[in-house]
Amino acid sequence: MTTALLTDIVARTAKPIAGKQYTIWDTSLRGFGLRVGWQSKTWTVMLHSKRRRRVAIGRYPAMGLQVARAEARRVMLAAALNRHQTAASPIPFSAALDKFIDLHLPQTRASNAREKERIMRKHFLPVWRNRLMTEITRSDVTKILDAMMDTPIMANNTFATIRTFFRWSLRRGYVPNSPCEAMLAPAKRVSRERVLSAAELAKVFSKARSSEGPCAFSTIVMLLILTAQRRGEIASLRSEWIDRCSATITLPRHITKNGYEHVLPVTPYVLELLPGVEGLLFPARGSPDRPYNGWSKGMQVFRAGCGIDDFNLHDLRRTAATMMAELGTPPHIIERILNHVTGSTAHSITTLGRIYNRHLYLNEMREALSRWENHVLRLLAT
Repeated sequence: MTTALLTDIVARTAKPIAGKQYTIWDTSLRGFGLRVGWQSKTWTVMLHSKRRRRVAIGRYPAMGLQVARAEARRVMLAAALNRHQTAASPIPFSAALDKFIDLHLPQTRASNAREKERIMRKHFLPVWRNRLMTEITRSDVTKILDAMMDTPIMANNTFATIRTFFRWSLRRGYVPNSPCEAMLAPAKRVSRERVLSAAELAKVFSKARSSEGPCAFSTIVMLLILTAQRRGEIASLRSEWIDRCSATITLPRHITKNGYEHVLPVTPYVLELLPGVEGLLFPARGSPDRPYNGWSKGMQVFRAGCGIDDFNLHDLRRTAATMMAELGTPPHIIERILNHVTGSTAHSITTLGRIYNRHLYLNEMREALSRWENHVLRLLAT
């Protein structure tokens, strides 16, 4: 066994040995060492419980000695607390995930629940299926997130999901502490500001309208442009939410992002776009009880067809709001159309008042959406 007082010089000058790996164990912090391989050097911790287990905590030189030694102390302390913690139940990750899906996710929006379940099953279950909850460390979480850094938005969404899971597990007594606490989102959030030009919007709408045969994606694109709603709300539309006599769509609170019912006036043109079927208007392929979810493939084909490769579906909502403002629509009417809870809507209207005012500005919203629709259709003729 190789031992030494680990210093920056020792770490930098440690030479690999052909055909084998070896560890230099630190004499100042028992159980902390540097694992030297042929192509890399890794900081490691040896944990002692019923069985000895070596845990990698970071790569050298990306993680310096001082940070590595501090992280080693934290991992050792967490392992010691876990060994002596009687409040945490010895439950496997797979069992805790099943309970999370059955008990917690039904309390969230259906679209969010589906996405959180997908993330957990895809990124965490295959790796941690047989691990006890109390064995999962911060470095385990970090390792999975680091592998996703080529898709920063998905990495952030995955981090938010696993953090929610461990906070829920902490309240249930499955872990003595959450390995995600004190962690930051893996990627810096950058607000997207893309607004399509008039010519680009015309190309997008023209491509959607010219698609041959019944195409859920193309119809959804046209509805997103003309109504300025979110893609999940349009994809989840059901026939019972549509009142063709009063020309309105009522989005229930379990679908909307802010949790408030949203009554949206629609034009005759929009009503014609809505499929005349019962139940879900845009079911997923092969799953008639689930909303359309083929966004990635649909968007890839659609972008290629219209010749604009740097826009996403949420940009259509931002573009609609921006251009409605340019047409003279007052900001508070645009906010009502978007179902944003900001400003006076959020602070000066009570819950009771919101119930009785749900049809407030309905005529103004209808007028604004009609003016917006006429503008979009004029763009196609230019």
